[in-house]
Amino acid sequence: MTLSEYTEYDATGLASLVRRGEVSPLELTRLAREAHDEVNSRINAVIEFYADAETVTGADEGIFHGVPFFRKDVGATETGRLQERGSRLFKGCRADTDSYFFRRAQKAGLRTIGRTRDASFGRSRQFVVCRTVRDMAAALDVFSGPHPGDPFIIVQPNRPYREELSRPTGKLRVGLARTKWGTVDLDPEVVSAVESTASLLEEMGHLVTEVEPPYASREYTRVMLAGSSYFAISLEEAAQTIGREINAETLEPINLKIYEYGRSSQRPSGDIEEVLRRLRFRVGEAVDPYDILLTPTMPMVALPHGGIFSTINPTLSAEEFKEADAALYQYTGVFNVTGQPSVSLPVAQSTAGLPIGIQIVGRFGDEATLVRVARDIEEARPWKNRLPDSRAGRRRS
Repeated sequence: MTLSEYTEYDATGLASLVRRGEVSPLELTRLAREAHDEVNSRINAVIEFYADAETVTGADEGIFHGVPFFRKDVGATETGRLQERGSRLFKGCRADTDSYFFRRAQKAGLRTIGRTRDASFGRSRQFVVCRTVRDMAAALDVFSGPHPGDPFIIVQPNRPYREELSRPTGKLRVGLARTKWGTVDLDPEVVSAVESTASLLEEMGHLVTEVEPPYASREYTRVMLAGSSYFAISLEEAAQTIGREINAETLEPINLKIYEYGRSSQRPSGDIEEVLRRLRFRVGEAVDPYDILLTPTMPMVALPHGGIFSTINPTLSAEEFKEADAALYQYTGVFNVTGQPSVSLPVAQSTAGLPIGIQIVGRFGDEATLVRVARDIEEARPWKNRLPDSRAGRRRS
């Protein structure tokens, strides 16, 4: 297999080749290293490609048997491997346990061969970035489900998510968000992508009606700021464990300000808990009349790297950064608070060639509907072959 051939496959396709004996896990790891060596100096996506990656193993019978896999440098841990959280405070720190997420990845046959770079204390969700919807469905089968000892278990699926790929979607009630939910206005190109997707869903027979913003932006900003107290507490505990001090030498400017803001604030009060409760109920009631919501993923096309809202900008206050954070993630972050499942699909591109995502939000515990709708949109407007010029293995004339 050549590198250009390797980059044409999704994870499901690579695993199928391994099962048929057309390629070995070792060959795939070597191709992943070749791809890394070709492009990483330009895109800076990987902080560490394991020196011993070619010796990494996974379950032979897993869904993703033999597929190379990178672990984000925050969240999931791997015994003995570096886990630096994108911060100087944790430079050189190694994990002493395998997280449940990592163990599930191993059981699925994934070969974890390195760490991806992230912003300091970057957000982590216990899932994966998928190239195709069939990868997403298979990954849901791998990573969803309760952990032994969990005190609460959410609604479980009726069947494996991969089986949803062959089931009909039915006629859905779609709530369309075409106005801003926060303080940042929508970019016209983003509006166009959302409206085009809404028209596509109508053509598929779904009933689309507009939905009003389900929460007040100031309430969400308060929740974001309240999280600073938890951040400060957890950071102090971690720093004590590794014997390091929290100061300007170990924390990036904005994270130091957020830490100091959190320390000076009282622990989240009953008032904030009430704001959270109201937020959950208001969003839940807004979603309830619909089977899914259709929203932008972001209100604007991706911002330039290193802009004003960078974590290393010394002029921003903690409040300004959190307010900007809430505004930029006005459609996505709220569902991390309320628990509704959601998926972002790269349905469009800007005139500058940057991806524009739309978000589909489902009812609580109804990832199955998201899988089916995402499949329908992918089939109607495929994105698999819409690749950047900087990709590895690009055939050049």
